[in-house]
Amino acid sequence: MTISPFLIAQFRKTIWHALDNALDDTAIFAAERLVAEDRSDLDNVHLLALCNYRAQRYKIAMHVTEEKRHIGCAYVYALCCLKLGKYRLGYRVLERCRALFPKTCNIYSHSDTDRQALPDLASVECLLGHLYRLFGDTKEAADNYTAALSANPFLWEAFDGLCKLGVNIKVNNIFMVTPAMKEARTTWLDNADDLTGIENSQNQDPFIDTSAPPGNFVVPGISVAQDTPVTDSGVEPFKFRADNSIFSTRFHGAGVEQTPTAGGNDHDVSMLGATVTPAANTPVEFARPARSRSRLHAPDAPRRTGSSRTTASAAAGPADLRRQSTEAPTRRSSRLVSSSNYTPTTAAAAQTPVSRLSGLTRTTNAGPNAPLASPSAIRGRLRSGLLKASKSGSTGDDNNNNSNANGMKSSQEETHPIKIAPDDNERVTAEMCMLSLYQTLATAAFALSKYECKSALQALMSLSEQQKESPWVLSKLGRAYFEIVRYKESEVTFKRLRAVDPMRLDDMEVYSTLLWHLRRDVELSFLAHELADIDRNSAQTWIAIGNSFSLQKEHDQALKCFRRAAYLDPTFAYAYTLQGHEHVANEEYESAQNAFRHAMRAEWRHYNAWYGIGMVFLKTGKFDLAEQHFRQAAMINPGNAVLICCIGMVLEKLYRFDDALEQYDIACGLQSTSALPRFKKARLLMSMRRYQACLEELQIVQNLAPDESSVHYLLGRLYKVQGDKQNAIKYFTAALNLDPKASHVIKEAIEGLETDDK
Repeated sequence: MTISPFLIAQFRKTIWHALDNALDDTAIFAAERLVAEDRSDLDNVHLLALCNYRAQRYKIAMHVTEEKRHIGCAYVYALCCLKLGKYRLGYRVLERCRALFPKTCNIYSHSDTDRQALPDLASVECLLGHLYRLFGDTKEAADNYTAALSANPFLWEAFDGLCKLGVNIKVNNIFMVTPAMKEARTTWLDNADDLTGIENSQNQDPFIDTSAPPGNFVVPGISVAQDTPVTDSGVEPFKFRADNSIFSTRFHGAGVEQTPTAGGNDHDVSMLGATVTPAANTPVEFARPARSRSRLHAPDAPRRTGSSRTTASAAAGPADLRRQSTEAPTRRSSRLVSSSNYTPTTAAAAQTPVSRLSGLTRTTNAGPNAPLASPSAIRGRLRSGLLKASKSGSTGDDNNNNSNANGMKSSQEETHPIKIAPDDNERVTAEMCMLSLYQTLATAAFALSKYECKSALQALMSLSEQQKESPWVLSKLGRAYFEIVRYKESEVTFKRLRAVDPMRLDDMEVYSTLLWHLRRDVELSFLAHELADIDRNSAQTWIAIGNSFSLQKEHDQALKCFRRAAYLDPTFAYAYTLQGHEHVANEEYESAQNAFRHAMRAEWRHYNAWYGIGMVFLKTGKFDLAEQHFRQAAMINPGNAVLICCIGMVLEKLYRFDDALEQYDIACGLQSTSALPRFKKARLLMSMRRYQACLEELQIVQNLAPDESSVHYLLGRLYKVQGDKQNAIKYFTAALNLDPKASHVIKEAIEGLETDDK
């Protein structure tokens, strides 16, 4: 029985409308009816799985897409695996479908009214990176994140994944015009050529005043035309509003309702066999798709009247619709009536990304039932372009300028010239503005991931005032101040963050820990109550509650809260670390060691866990193991003076006093205004009988921490050894006033002034 293409079109319109408006039950109901009408079309199966995934019915979505050789089905299946923690299964399913991966990036195919239903290359590679990273395969994760950024440098998740892996990155080589972006931009210009034959009256939006010129702005180094004429079709794509930030864009034709586009099967599954030709030290290039054109607004599309929605596909005949689906990257309206008996074609000798491993040429012939091969044997990719400096990276803008010039010249030779050059300049200008902004933010994020907090602060402070007031930037500023023990600035920044975004949960574990260090009992309790009102099932909430109990010395209650946080988010390393510290407070060293190891498994670069287990070994007398773990923590966070001091403490225990003194000197250089490393250095100098150097350090520490009783007590001991009884009594008395609880120790020192200090 032949299925009416208009019936399928109606189902799909209903489904996408429900998905776009978060009507999950309606979408699932319609998708089930669609699959019942035509089970053989995997696009329908993909829609049903996507609806279940949006409704958080992950196991149902996995069941629907199981053993389906379709890139959309495989992608949804892997997303469900990511949510359910089945990382190995997720990446194995995607790797089996690597021959079906799209070969291009559809970064310019999305707008307020148009989008692609199927994932592009960058999205699939990024998902693979997530799965490999959480599984523990650092190398494959880095390679996939690199490939994702090569296709789409605006994919922030991929960059963040590389930061979490601790990979050395050349940020300037990432946020630049890539070959994939040039390809996508060229395709967009080709599609824009179709505006030539469209009459102004058919496509002008009656609700948009096109007589007023849009706002202009200038980016250094880029020339932008001041007068931007309207295209012959009346459509002004990607103009900038005068009252918004320069990074905000809108599509002036957004008032005309369109059916969102989707990547058709012709493009997604056409690469079943491909020849991989690796070449070392060359830029990553992606296969150019067949050059085709698709109209942005069909000339026969009826006008929108009232609240009804009429698309070009609904007005065209079935034959015309099928022809459209094979001519262009398919719009969603044209996919609605595509043939259900689809057979993927093979594009022989298609160019794939360059190999990251060797210069050997490999040929991969993958059939529908091909066994799973190793990712390195299937995939070619150049890693050096992003993870280390690229020698040819500076040629991107030059090539782009040449292509723009050629495009302007050819457009003038048309019978009906289109004034598109100024709009294209604005598009390129906006692209470069966004790349520049992302580069600054990425510089800060990468520096913070390496715990180079001063560099991170410098990058963040160079942003505009509008960007500095955004929640993400405020949270990174607060964390950077926290890591370098500038607690006052960190507190001010987090308070500002809470004012700007009072519903935010991310980074609240840092803020609650900050309040714990500052001994702000009332503020910490208030924060815990606020977070509990926002979301009681958040790990950050239970960490804040646990920190509040810990500050009140209720360690058992704090442990329960931290266990709850780990249960809610098993990948949250900080929850395990705080459990370990509470076990140490209870002198439960074996349990503490297990908790810290859980944190290390969750995130191996979590230096707090390495520090914690080092403290366990220090307290249990295993000084060699303690030194190893402290040094590993210091390798992850080399700018932390506390970690350097811990290494010095262990070396003191091992009677390596000169090495310990060297570590304290390093710590003093890292944080010259911190009293801790100088006090430990002074105490070591005291034991080495270098009294004059010890006195100089103690005088500096006294200025940094005038209310610290241990500083006055050590000064009293020093003057006692030197025979200066008057100053010794002075500082012993000051120490007694500052810390009455230590009166028995201080009184014994005063009574023994007549004897030699041993």
